[in-house]
Amino acid sequence: MRILISSPIPCINDRTVAVRRLAWSDAYASVALSDTSVHVYSLMDGSHKLSFQDPCGKVVLAHAIVDDKVIVGSADGALRAWHILEGTNLHTIRPSNLDPSKINSLHVISPSSNPPSILAAAADGTIRRWIIGSDSYSQEFLGGHCKTVFRMQSYDNGNRFVSAAWEGTISAWDLSSRKNVWKVKQDGEVYSFTIGEGVVIVGRRNGVIKVLKLEDGLREACHSAQTDADINGLRTEIAAIEAHEKVVNGLLVYQNRLISTGADGFAKVWLVSASKELYTFERGIRLYDHAVTSRCLLGPWLISAGKDGGGEENVCGLENRMKACRIDGTETNVLELGMPVVKVWSIATLEGVGKTVLILMKKGKPTLEILDASSIVG
Repeated sequence: MRILISSPIPCINDRTVAVRRLAWSDAYASVALSDTSVHVYSLMDGSHKLSFQDPCGKVVLAHAIVDDKVIVGSADGALRAWHILEGTNLHTIRPSNLDPSKINSLHVISPSSNPPSILAAAADGTIRRWIIGSDSYSQEFLGGHCKTVFRMQSYDNGNRFVSAAWEGTISAWDLSSRKNVWKVKQDGEVYSFTIGEGVVIVGRRNGVIKVLKLEDGLREACHSAQTDADINGLRTEIAAIEAHEKVVNGLLVYQNRLISTGADGFAKVWLVSASKELYTFERGIRLYDHAVTSRCLLGPWLISAGKDGGGEENVCGLENRMKACRIDGTETNVLELGMPVVKVWSIATLEGVGKTVLILMKKGKPTLEILDASSIVG
């Protein structure tokens, strides 16, 4: 892919690295660094629009972009909104409790009948909703998790969302009533999840993928049971797939296919039946000697980053590479995208404009690059 923009990210010292994932909109991308700074760039021309240090002097673990605002969650439990163009701190929202947990995850949600909101998940499992522009949190979602929520995803036109915690609990919530409408506790750590049509798909540490039926009325039954299958005649587990030899660290859905990536370096494709109950293995593609570290879809193409070199056991001399492969049809060719770099932290695709955005370590510096992906999908 042709590099459109390559911009080194200003940092305090040579030991600075990026943390967590990119946040992006159609116009901007933000990245947080280990020196406690946050940076926002224009995706149109690559210009550096905003930078600031976290007020409590801690690394920012969660950030999101909504319109012309970047919103960050801090270790002191506060949610802060900054105006990207003016560089001003517009809002600082704090929870009511005196000893709040740090914010680990943010999710932008736009319900069909309400203004856009931010869901902020704290390390103690509490999820709070902030309606953007208001003076305080408007809702709390309690009882779904007891440990860190690592990801949230909305469904039902933004009126509901699913949250997942590392310890294995997956919960679904109704936004207006704040009710926990569905809850399942897995018997192992959860590392990834996504939502399909009427299902939650969960990737676990042991390499297994679980497909769970997402339906009202299961919460009480699941909560009081020891397992998550066939509870009071309500079947929650649709499929259990022995997918990878190591952690399932990524799950994506494209049309009637499920794509999984793992710490074993493979991407695997599963055909999904019309009933959503049968998952048939179509093919596996060995992308890397070691883990697939980041992944996203651009149409039928899987764009990924991962670690090559040193053999399967020897981690010395690893090269971090970006690759692309088609996940529909029978083509198994893997395309190398650019030259190897020291580290690729995160990638994202802007499908409407045919661009790929990534954060990487290049020549010893954290760098934001914008690539032209049209040559792949064309």
